[in-house]
Order: sequence, then C-alpha cells, then structure tokens
Amino acid sequence: MTGDEEAKTCTTCTKILPLSWFPMRSDTKRPNSQCRDCISARHSAYYQDNREKCAALVKRNYDTVGRFRRYGITQEMYDEALREQDGKCKLCGASEPGGKGVWHIDHTHDPGRTTQNGRFNQTSDPTLFRGLLCHRCNVSLGHYEMLVDRIGEAKLMRYLHPERLVEPTMPPTAEMVDELLDGFHETYGAEKPATFRVRLPENYKVTP
Repeated sequence: MTGDEEAKTCTTCTKILPLSWFPMRSDTKRPNSQCRDCISARHSAYYQDNREKCAALVKRNYDTVGRFRRYGITQEMYDEALREQDGKCKLCGASEPGGKGVWHIDHTHDPGRTTQNGRFNQTSDPTLFRGLLCHRCNVSLGHYEMLVDRIGEAKLMRYLHPERLVEPTMPPTAEMVDELLDGFHETYGAEKPATFRVRLPENYKVTP
C-alpha cells in the first residue's frame, strides 16, 4: 500500500487494507465493510452449507433470465409462444419437454446474426426466434441443419428418397416451359407470370 493510498479496516479480519480491496456495494454505492478475501470466504462457506439451495437458484435463473438473454427474447415472448403452442413442442406436439425438463428455445442459425459461445449458438436478435421445442426435436433439428450445411439438402434428399427421383430423358425446352405457364393461366385464371420457378436437376438447363 502506497503512502498516499486511502485505507480501510475490515470489520471481519480487522486488517487495515487499501480501499481497492473493498468491493463497492450496489445499493449504497459505498465500499463494503468487509474486504474481498473475507467476502469470498463468507460466500464459499454459505455455498458449502447450502449446496442444493444454491444449485436450484442457479438453475432457476438460467431457465429464465439466463436463457432469455442468450437467445434475445423476454419472459413475455416465451410465455406467449408456449400459449400459442398449447404447451406442447412446436414440431412433434409432445406435451413434455424431456431432457432437463425445460423447453428448448429454437432460433434460426444465421452466421451473420448469431455467434458461437462454447457449445451454444446465441443471438440477441429476437426476430430469429422460431419456437419452443422438446429435447428430442431440438437435438435432431440441430444435427439435421449441420448435415444440410455440410452436404446440401438436395444430396440428402436424394440419399433418403431415391425412389422419388424421376430423371428426365431430355432437358425441357422453352416451348415446354411456356406450355406449362399457359396451363397455369387456364387453371387459375391469373396473368401469366413474368418468371416461373421450376425445380430442375443441377446439370440441366432450359434449351432455347
């Protein structure tokens, strides 16, 4: 401790210590009466005597405030989503969340608006929130999205459903596409759109 540094006496260990050793109280904005070592020892002793109570408090805070902050939503948004889902998983309709007993907060994994924090992909953008899922759906969806990112959805669908593939003997011509648009116009009575999205194999092109 330097000669011009302000000092304070700890009310527990009675040591005269630099003022910087006394954490500031959040309520009074004044230095605590105990030094940081004595405060740490008091907290450690309380935890040892109340392990179950402390664990329950940490879990309760994580299940509400902690998770909501991690995914950019509020308690009101969570409650409203659960009401809209009738208290069930938004994907499979399960009435129980499974896992650790809490509904998983699902959100869009947008590389530009989410960040990786350890095992968690988190965001502060509430517009990415998709719904509440049970444990099984949340894990399954996460693995599915990672697989799609790695190999592409088209390749995955070809692997899972080879019986659905119908390989054309020749690429469709511009006349065939125009005929398709005319049929659309006759069926729905709508103006023929300027463009029409047709799903084709990657190696095919419309022939002029």
